Amino acid sequence: MVDREKLRNKFIENKFYAIDANILENKSGEIFKASLISYDGKPVAKSDDFGKFDVGLKNNNIIQIDQKLAEKIKEECNANDWLINNIESKPTSSSPAPPFTTSTLQQDASRRFGFSPKRTMVVAQKLYEQGFITYMRTDSTHLSSEALNASRKFIESSFGNDFLSEKTNIYKNKVANAQEAHEAIRPAGTAFRKVEDVQKIGADEAKLYELILNRTVASQMKPAQYIRTNVEIYNGISIFKASGNVTTFKGYTLAYEQALTRKDKGRPDSLPALDKQSKIQSKEVLLEEKTTSPPRRFSEAMLVKEMEIRGIGRPSTYSAIIEKLSQKEYVVKKNKTLIPTFVGIAVSQLLDNHYNTLFNERFTADMENSLDAISRSENSYLEVLKEFYFGNNDYKGVAKLLDEEVDIAKACTVNVEKDLDIRIGKFGPYVQKDGNNTTIPEDLFFGELNKKKLDELDEMQKEDNVIGVHTNGENILLKIGRYGPYVELEKSKKRKSVLKSIGVENVTQEIAIELLSLPKKLGTHPETNEDVLADFGPYGPYVKCGKINASMKADESPLSISLENALKLIKDRKLKFEPKVLGEHPKTKNEMSIKRGRFGPYVTDGKKNASLKGYVVDEVTLDQAVQLIDEKS
Repeated sequence: MVDREKLRNKFIENKFYAIDANILENKSGEIFKASLISYDGKPVAKSDDFGKFDVGLKNNNIIQIDQKLAEKIKEECNANDWLINNIESKPTSSSPAPPFTTSTLQQDASRRFGFSPKRTMVVAQKLYEQGFITYMRTDSTHLSSEALNASRKFIESSFGNDFLSEKTNIYKNKVANAQEAHEAIRPAGTAFRKVEDVQKIGADEAKLYELILNRTVASQMKPAQYIRTNVEIYNGISIFKASGNVTTFKGYTLAYEQALTRKDKGRPDSLPALDKQSKIQSKEVLLEEKTTSPPRRFSEAMLVKEMEIRGIGRPSTYSAIIEKLSQKEYVVKKNKTLIPTFVGIAVSQLLDNHYNTLFNERFTADMENSLDAISRSENSYLEVLKEFYFGNNDYKGVAKLLDEEVDIAKACTVNVEKDLDIRIGKFGPYVQKDGNNTTIPEDLFFGELNKKKLDELDEMQKEDNVIGVHTNGENILLKIGRYGPYVELEKSKKRKSVLKSIGVENVTQEIAIELLSLPKKLGTHPETNEDVLADFGPYGPYVKCGKINASMKADESPLSISLENALKLIKDRKLKFEPKVLGEHPKTKNEMSIKRGRFGPYVTDGKKNASLKGYVVDEVTLDQAVQLIDEKS
């Protein structure tokens, strides 16, 4: 992840235009999209045609379209006729994926449900303990004869023989250091149970079980069949291309629709019936300025996949590794991606500088091989331990490595350009320049901090940046500190953070005065008559009533939140600490109450809990609560 972040830091953005046309087929009246692929005999540049770390194209035989040329092409297209030059259709197919391993289950649960690897494993553990699935820590794609028979019966009864693969589909492992001790993850038993049977233990469990069931069953079904059609359209010296798929046989996708790749997401499903004589015309020519993208950061699913490919860790350790990285604050999760912090970069550099023989993926993979060799009695554990501790001709050994002096300052210095370094200090990262320190806000990461951005921060922190005058006569300053941008009164030093939902570039005198007037009184609580206040603190925007504080979402603003929404947030927060008592259970005499937990409100008698998902909390009666608890029991 640190290596990827450093690549993002070196990334140079390139801009180009893409041109699409909405084409009308006159006979059917259908509209389809075509994209410009060639102009004046040269291919049109796409994002992949630019280098990540240079300005310009990798190949001079490709044409880069700028705004001026884009507008010229649009004019030409509107003036010229649209003619179909070539139509090419060919059958294609898509084969089912193998049954789930730990890694692929974590990846798919993340893509489909947004589950973290840890959450996936907690839910899978519960399914395993209740006997619904087989062991969930495995890197094998093998299915037993029991599983194969159960799959075939399920396919026959649910989809019919037409969808059943003529022969058993066998999948080979492509994973480094794979162990074949277990089966793939699949529904347990000689006959697969229905999803309805799992719903009684929880919604998450039912969702994950359905995913495992569908993937297992799909692995033994026939491939899906498509007709892939490509249409080439001429307009003067411009060539456009339209593509589409027509499904001729759904095959395994009837049970399990595989997640679309990023490239597939924008593709149309089908095209109208076309031939070379089809009359077509343009409804609209669309110009879109695009920018190249930096190397992608890892999501949790991508990181699990990468570890599996490189042979790092085992199925049982993937979620633990990611959780530990977050616990130690080496990475933060933002918009579903994992971003290394400056502390994480410093630790990574220290290990890389001094313990490179240990801190590399090859060592981890080789050690796995050595341990496997010991388990097969092909090697002595004493020999492996001696080599690890005392070293050999190629490797110093832990004993000598630990005696070396560690250069902390070097590990805490991250290079941006030749003479520009970011230093990681006790109070966070900063840049030292001309005897002054420029603080780097917590929400800015190394991948975004090129020289231009650092110069902007430096200028903003050096100047007073007076943006207006407060009603009390003091100047209002706009500044940037460790925790991001803020406004401050010049003399009294009162300050307030600038909300992310506002953005530093949009801060005006009026907005600054509103921010500095926080906390804002929204009204009084109808039951307690206490003031309801909205404010912005170190952990983001929140509302307050008496002793209860309730956080808003990051994109909500204390300047605009209504009293009604504030009261709802306070009520939900209060419910977590002060349960709503409904009465006694008529049989057990246990106190029945409503509480709020991690996954929403629930009713409890102190021993059993039942989710109130789908219920309006204020309308839940004692009788309903008793019925839910009795059903749970």
